[in-house]
Amino acid sequence: MEVYIFKPEFYAEWYNCSQLTQEEWHLIGVRRPYSAIILGILGGAFSIMYIPFVFIMTKPKFMRLSCYKIMFCLGFIDAGTIFIAVGICGYFTYNGGVYCTMPNSIYLVGVAGMSSWCGSCLLCAILALNRCLDLCSPSYHELLFDGIRTWYWIGLTALYMVLIAWFETPILYHSRYAAGFYDPFVGAPVEKHNLFINYTHVFNNVLVIIIMSVLYAILCVYVLKEGSKMSKTKKNVGVFILFG
Repeated sequence: MEVYIFKPEFYAEWYNCSQLTQEEWHLIGVRRPYSAIILGILGGAFSIMYIPFVFIMTKPKFMRLSCYKIMFCLGFIDAGTIFIAVGICGYFTYNGGVYCTMPNSIYLVGVAGMSSWCGSCLLCAILALNRCLDLCSPSYHELLFDGIRTWYWIGLTALYMVLIAWFETPILYHSRYAAGFYDPFVGAPVEKHNLFINYTHVFNNVLVIIIMSVLYAILCVYVLKEGSKMSKTKKNVGVFILFG
């Protein structure tokens, strides 16, 4: 967004669509109206289905628990991500959109999609840490997540999302491939002078896989090792933490 708003010369150079006419760009995209309608229906349905589950977590008996605060925010972001990935991209699919036929819309949606994806990843990692500490080390769980401290983690996620949206290269939807790419000119017979890459996005994806795998491996080992010593109540808590 920084480039889009404050560096118009740089933006115009890197995202220059003048090598082809608008008619030629429209031929690059592929209209899939039936697929788009299905995507739109599914996206709307899934987003609506999220609403009651998200808002039921706002009840005081749930919100006093740190994990529900995190899951509430995660559900809110996920609902928006589904709407972007399925609903709005369904609209682009219906119209055969590529970056150069719908530059502003596809760029801004790409910014929002990238930001929400990275925010979801960070919240998932925080939730995994929360569950791991809740079961394995309650004292550290209390130290890091008790009371208002959970909202600090959520605030950190919000800041991360803003920084991603502001500084990083978005992924741009392409109707021909029904996928997103950093490069706005994928599939087009144009001469390319710039390399579009987002190392933060790559780092985010790799790191969240490592963190989630390590934390849930620790949880599994702990439950298997300590299972025989746990009371029935604590076993149920362990199952909830792992799979809830």
